[in-house]
Amino acid sequence: MLNSLFSLLPVLAFSSLVMLNLAGCGGNSSNENANTKKAELTASTPEEFAQSIVALLAANDPNAFIEFAFPAKEELLAFGLKTISADKRDGFVEEIEKDFNEMGKQVLESFAEVRNEQASDGCDWNEAKFVAAEYDIEEDHGISTTDIDVTFSAGGQTYEFTLDDCVLVNGHWYTLDNMR
Repeated sequence: MLNSLFSLLPVLAFSSLVMLNLAGCGGNSSNENANTKKAELTASTPEEFAQSIVALLAANDPNAFIEFAFPAKEELLAFGLKTISADKRDGFVEEIEKDFNEMGKQVLESFAEVRNEQASDGCDWNEAKFVAAEYDIEEDHGISTTDIDVTFSAGGQTYEFTLDDCVLVNGHWYTLDNMR
């Protein structure tokens, strides 16, 4: 009797989950929307990166911005060690170890600076829409870098800012310097 009861437990558990999901108790639509919005952020091209940055500026979400726009230290170090020639690796690691936190701080501070500067010029961030990105990708020692000039519109006006020192790391563009 006890054995047959245990064999029914997986069926009961699965049935309960199905019923909870059908009743609407299995998920939170606000989480689904947040995940969908996050999934829309892409950065495999400079245009996608710029478009996603405009979306994050419009959403006024500095935490999502820094997570999306600035690489994790471990990812940057691993990429650099894999890509940079052996004679330059020690200098690269030393520079990242010394300057990484300050770089991240400057990138994050530039988020508020760009938002505030554009708002003082009349930008209504609620209406912000990506227009264009201009850039020239340079290849140096196997590393692709660029500055991206971003144009967006809001309320019939166009605005611009620049993403400095953007680098392609494992198929994702990041910025290593402040926006201006």
